[in-house]
Amino acid sequence: MSHQQQSQPEQEKIKHLIATYPLATIIIQSENNLQAHHIPMHLVTTSEGNTVLQGHIARSNPMWQTKPRSALVLFHGPDTYITPSYYPSKAVNGRAVPTWNYVAVHIQGSIRFIDDAEWCLQAVSRLSDMMETSHTQPWSIDDAPEDYLNQLIQAVIGLEITLDACTLKAKVSRNQTTENRQGVIDGLRTDSTSSHAPVMADWVAQN
Repeated sequence: MSHQQQSQPEQEKIKHLIATYPLATIIIQSENNLQAHHIPMHLVTTSEGNTVLQGHIARSNPMWQTKPRSALVLFHGPDTYITPSYYPSKAVNGRAVPTWNYVAVHIQGSIRFIDDAEWCLQAVSRLSDMMETSHTQPWSIDDAPEDYLNQLIQAVIGLEITLDACTLKAKVSRNQTTENRQGVIDGLRTDSTSSHAPVMADWVAQN
């Protein structure tokens, strides 16, 4: 996936995280300041066998006009507050404080912009197909009138980012004892205050 050496399970976790939480925060350096852009991206294997991130932005977006050479891309997975009340050890000695668990992917890579209508059409089609799979009546790019679609495609620019360095960042209660970790899992699975709680429980259990 990148120039970093990663185990196959870790690569699969990264791929799954990007597919599940595709809205990326892309940070670039312009001439005057840092810019952050929020763009849905998806992993694609090119004909050369390289894995890259692809997406598209509005032609009016100043991002492509700054012509950045590199980017830092962040994918934010599940995150949730962890109360000390989850820990059995709290009842024993009270030595516990709140924390926050999270999972994210950090990617550094070179960036290029593709001003090509056919390329953009394929990128939009792949992304929408991926996101529509869970819908009972999935929308297809073929559902839109051709003239309407062509007009919209002319208003976007393609975006591709290499995966020169890719890191999974996971804070999932690994520093806790087995008993406290089980307390976190049990607590999160009954937590109705956070939509991420059940998913985070799985991350704690599996890592």
